[in-house]
Amino acid sequence: MVTLGISLVLVGCSRRYPAQAGLAALCLVTIDLTLANAGLVITIPQTDFEQMPEVVQAIRAAERANPSPGPFRIHRLASWVPVGWSEAGSTQRLRDLVDWEIDTLQPRFGVVHGMSYLLSDESETGGADYGRVFQRLLTDLHQIITRLGVVLVWLGVAPCRV
Repeated sequence: MVTLGISLVLVGCSRRYPAQAGLAALCLVTIDLTLANAGLVITIPQTDFEQMPEVVQAIRAAERANPSPGPFRIHRLASWVPVGWSEAGSTQRLRDLVDWEIDTLQPRFGVVHGMSYLLSDESETGGADYGRVFQRLLTDLHQIITRLGVVLVWLGVAPCRV
């Protein structure tokens, strides 16, 4: 009602002071939209993104205790959330989700801590740009393997399955 009242006053003033009424209307709409939609803008503190994931701590502890001979890659299931989340609500669900994805090394969250990922098209957060870049490579590789298989069969050698 307040916005409507102020709007009517601005309409009345617009003939005499059009520039000032327009500026006031713009400010009024900005304030109204900000207050009306404030609950739709959800933010999470930067410190949540900078925390050391629990899985990274566990991997580093395991590597210190028993170093692996070569590099390793992380492969994480795309849609993997705690079972209890569907049964109980939370007022901080977005923050819970981000903390969960960071702690369980959802793709891209471990990169800042030196973790390497297995590239897969199952990732929900993996960009389509990866697909565009690697699709040509994978298509060419498949053609090469197919041709190699034909040559191996022609030579009498059983080809391997990829």
